[in-house]
Amino acid sequence: GYITDILSETGGLDTTDITNTATFSYNYEGNPRPPLNDTDVVSAENIVFQKSASPATVSPGTTVNYAVAFQITEYDSVAALTITDTMSAGLDYTTSSGTITIPGFPPSTPITPTITTNPDGTLTLFFDLTAALSGQTIPAGVAGTLNYQGVVRQIYRNSAPPVTVSAADPLPNSVIGNFTLTSGAQFQNTSGATVVVEPISINKEVFSTPRNGIG
Repeated sequence: GYITDILSETGGLDTTDITNTATFSYNYEGNPRPPLNDTDVVSAENIVFQKSASPATVSPGTTVNYAVAFQITEYDSVAALTITDTMSAGLDYTTSSGTITIPGFPPSTPITPTITTNPDGTLTLFFDLTAALSGQTIPAGVAGTLNYQGVVRQIYRNSAPPVTVSAADPLPNSVIGNFTLTSGAQFQNTSGATVVVEPISINKEVFSTPRNGIG
């Protein structure tokens, strides 16, 4: 099945839950049994984002590849799209790593974020996809991806006294997507991904040797 045009493109309703229920009725040895039911709920939205990061386990100096995938409604195009990323204080943004891939546009279109260093050491990366695409409208029904990289630091940015990026530390990353449909509606959606510093592990093994220690 597919979702029909049930959302507003001019304002108001920007998301709704759709419930689907299945019922299984049966007989056992000729006798009716209580029916079994299962329900699934999906959320319909005008544009959705999925943030991912790889590798999932890192260490200082590791390059982390971030991807923000997005899918646009089939019922309207997007006139403006920005993505704001909050990067952990344990990561540095890799200069010139930002690219956009959207069908109908040049592959791996470069994009440079505006970067703000926050008091807590996190970085705010502001990606203006519309500007990077020279103000062109993003067509309805397409799926695109914003890619960029970060490098794991040895010391957390702005930490005083200096705090080391240590084993098992989570390094979270979150995004907020703001978009304006061509029909005028303005909406927002979010996603996130976390990488974890390689934890310390120990492996103990027992070896059996002859009593004299030889062999």
